[in-house]
Amino acid sequence: QPQCSARLPNTVVVVGLTTPDLDQLKKLPLVATTAQNTFVSISTSFIQDMSRNAVNRVPASSALQVSAYTKDRVRPVLVHFSLDMNIGLLRLTFAETVNASSLDVTQLTLLAAPSLALQDSMTAHTLGLAGTTVTNSSNGPVVDIIIGAADLNEIKRDISLAKSLNSTFVSVTGALIDDMAGNPVMPIPGNTALPASSYTADVNVPVLESFVLDMMAETLTITFSETVLASSANISSLVLQNAVASPSQTYNLLSVVSTSPDSTVLVVQLAASDLNEFKKLRQLAVSRNTTFLYTMSPFVTDMAHNPLVLIAPTAALEASEFTRDSIRPVLLSYTLDMDSGVLDLSFSETVKGFDTVQINQLTVQSTSNGTAVAYTSQVDATPNTTRDDTHYAVHISWDDLNNIKRLYPLGSSRSATYLSLTNSTITDMAGNNIVPILLLAAMQAASVARDSTAPLLQSFRLYLDQNNDSLTLYFDETVRMSTLDVTAITLASNLSVNAISYNLRNSVAISYNDLQVVIQLSFADRNALKLLQGLATDQNNTFLVMAQGGIEDMAATGNPVQATSLQVSSYIGDRTSPWVTQYMVNLNEGTLTLNFNEPVDVTTFDSTGLVLQPQQSAVAGQMYQLTGGHTNSSNGLSVIAILTVDDLNAVKQRIDTLYTTQAFAYLQVLTRLIKDMVGNSVVSIGNATAMQAALLVNDTTHSIVTTFDVNMTAGTLTLHFPETMRLSTLDVRQIGLQIDTQTVGGFGQHNLTGGGVSGQAVDYRDVVIYLTRDDLNELKRQRICRHSTDCYLIMGPGAIADMERNYALTLVNGLNSPAVSVYSADATAPVVWSYTLDMSTDELVLSFSETIDMATFDVTGLALQDRAANSTTSYRLTSSSTSSSVDGVQVLVHIGWTDSNAIKALPPLATLSTNTFLTVSSSTIKDTFGNAVAVIDSSSSQNVLSYTPDTVQPVVTGFCFNMEAGVITISFSETVNASTFDLSQFTLLNNASGASHQLTFVGAVNSTAGYPTVIAAVIAHDDLNPLKRFRDFPTAARHPYLAPPTT
Repeated sequence: QPQCSARLPNTVVVVGLTTPDLDQLKKLPLVATTAQNTFVSISTSFIQDMSRNAVNRVPASSALQVSAYTKDRVRPVLVHFSLDMNIGLLRLTFAETVNASSLDVTQLTLLAAPSLALQDSMTAHTLGLAGTTVTNSSNGPVVDIIIGAADLNEIKRDISLAKSLNSTFVSVTGALIDDMAGNPVMPIPGNTALPASSYTADVNVPVLESFVLDMMAETLTITFSETVLASSANISSLVLQNAVASPSQTYNLLSVVSTSPDSTVLVVQLAASDLNEFKKLRQLAVSRNTTFLYTMSPFVTDMAHNPLVLIAPTAALEASEFTRDSIRPVLLSYTLDMDSGVLDLSFSETVKGFDTVQINQLTVQSTSNGTAVAYTSQVDATPNTTRDDTHYAVHISWDDLNNIKRLYPLGSSRSATYLSLTNSTITDMAGNNIVPILLLAAMQAASVARDSTAPLLQSFRLYLDQNNDSLTLYFDETVRMSTLDVTAITLASNLSVNAISYNLRNSVAISYNDLQVVIQLSFADRNALKLLQGLATDQNNTFLVMAQGGIEDMAATGNPVQATSLQVSSYIGDRTSPWVTQYMVNLNEGTLTLNFNEPVDVTTFDSTGLVLQPQQSAVAGQMYQLTGGHTNSSNGLSVIAILTVDDLNAVKQRIDTLYTTQAFAYLQVLTRLIKDMVGNSVVSIGNATAMQAALLVNDTTHSIVTTFDVNMTAGTLTLHFPETMRLSTLDVRQIGLQIDTQTVGGFGQHNLTGGGVSGQAVDYRDVVIYLTRDDLNELKRQRICRHSTDCYLIMGPGAIADMERNYALTLVNGLNSPAVSVYSADATAPVVWSYTLDMSTDELVLSFSETIDMATFDVTGLALQDRAANSTTSYRLTSSSTSSSVDGVQVLVHIGWTDSNAIKALPPLATLSTNTFLTVSSSTIKDTFGNAVAVIDSSSSQNVLSYTPDTVQPVVTGFCFNMEAGVITISFSETVNASTFDLSQFTLLNNASGASHQLTFVGAVNSTAGYPTVIAAVIAHDDLNPLKRFRDFPTAARHPYLAPPTT
């Protein structure tokens, strides 16, 4: 509402605007901001003059523009503010309307007290973290600021800031906000900070939103919905479990090393005791999906001391991230007991003992730098019940312990006991290998208990496997290897005088002074032993006889061993497959010789276990697997495989790429090929590692046709050879067929002019030649191969070659021309492929699928019709039509005058190609084999291929004139259309030339209909009377002449 100033009556009135009106006016960005947009309208009730006359109305449509305008230059002032920590709302109230879009929250700082410096981040906070603090207010005197999570949590983190009305102040810079005229807000410095007019405390309870378990950093990082008080954390309220539903393993944390400061994210440094304990639980906290957390009691409070929301076991929270432990365990110390054989290891963390320890990665040595004696354990005798722990007691095997004892002074005292190990020795629970202890920096034992037990053992072991055949003798004390005499050792099938036996000859010992002596059997001793099938094939037929003095002990004067006879205590038979060492191929003899690394049993030979190929890593189409064959070899190191004819030919069929030379001769071996003397299948040689032949002998023998077949129906000539032939060398022009074993003068003999094998044919011993139609028809024309008794083969010297390009022997007319072996006569009916009809020359030409026998031709078997089916007009040829063609694939039919005129008299038959169709009966003709022609019946007659219409004009051949009857009869050379006859086009003359009288008919009437060769016309009286008037016209003695029309 405007307020007028209390002045005396005057012509000028000053109106003062109230603050609400002014604020509303300032909200209007396009009104009263400049002189150009400042106008006033006045109603009559605004004011009266001194006579009480109402002021004249000024409507809005003609409002008055301001004559003088002063812009707002007063800066807005922040009057008061309120803070709601529960919902994160900061409400600012100004003395006038401000422009909300100009708000810059980074120019506002919350303080715990006016006297505190703005730089103290723990007692003051300037808004704007992460850009999430914004306003959604419109222009006005009140602006609501929605405090973003980052700002809100940072405010909560400060234990003295905004915790009550008394600790909530605000300072602003002039850049915080502008009024509607662009005047910046009045700044409020920190020392005169504005206290809050209203404060609402935080009562929201914090929520555990996620957690991360880092087994490498050994930390548990927990994220909350708001800042929490780190000092309130109670680690014993946290429980880890390996699943949400029905967890199989759980662990209640007990202690921590440290926690991070107050924040929305709390980092808990886990204690080693907790870590080592829950690492023992193999299904807990080994991955993200085996790491779940719940709380037994409130774990922590927020900064307002609101307790954390509990997480039930059935709603346990899965880790959002999991980092596996990648820190390697360390050996801290160890002790060694040489009497019990226990090596007790102490580690920096829990290790996965029994199933990861590798005893052979531990080395006991007599010095720290590894320059003296050392021994690496081989067998772990530790019970499999040993639990995962920071300690692990390794039980050293008896053999390992004795080997350590043998290497005196190793392990005899603490000063001679050091340990080195590789990183593969053992792993922690996360699979991290242990930190190695190098051979040159070995760790000394914490303590050593000395050995007090003596050994005792006596037996022998025979090992015949892995082509590393050995005989091991075990003694009750160490023996001196240099005194061994292998000829004092005999292997026997039993201890009787009739035993099968073998006395070692040149085998050698490969061990050192020890409790056991290892003798490596020589190649000769090993193979001789394997060929004796009743000796040393199992434990029951393996005995040893050692003569006295065969070896001595370690004494200065060696004591000779006593004579001993005993059965083997440990027997390892030959379980190793034999293998091919080399091979050779002889394609002339059809043999393949295989050499083996040990004797093989030829009774187990199976040649289908051999695959021939041109190279290593051959593709399927390049390989050939034998299908049969045998051997006459005896048991031993070499076997000669004799190939079957089929296999030999199959190899020759591929001779361009397979076994052409040694460079293209490779062999693949299947395990079924052969077995050794105890039934071990041969080692396979795969495609990628196929073995090259040591020697290859090529084929040099010429081939010859053994038999041949002819199929006159299929049109094939099949040549049979004893070996594979190279189709690319085939020259069909050097191959012929004849009517007898010998022909004279060339008749009855035909050399092929073309044809060949199919595109899919491959080199083989059977060569199928597809005869051309011309060759096949010529053979039929000459009656060659009409029967099996008149079918013989001739072949030139270059007709075809085998795979080594040895050309087949020739077959000569009258010398060695063989008769057909398998013969199939032509059983296919000849077919009229097409025909042409020329109605001008009266010629019908028939084309057949093969040579036909003209002696069987019957022209009456042919008929013409006007449609392919359901014809309305047809005509069958008569004997007036003839043919002079000879045997061949075409027949020329001369259509007789009678048949031609009969056809022409039946329009619309044979007047166009579209009404010319042929039917053929089976009696029409036969081929040279007596097969009747294929029938073409009236329901599916054959259309003419080429049609020539009749273009020859008919000729008047004669006429008769009956003066008494007044009838003239005219004869034509062919059938004519009577409906086109016009006698007025004819002229009657009294002389053939120089006629004195002539008459052109006018009123004659045609009395003949249809398509005749003769037409009779009745002459009208008007034409007949003039004729009678002229005495020079027809009489009995004088004949008239008729002049036909010119067209």
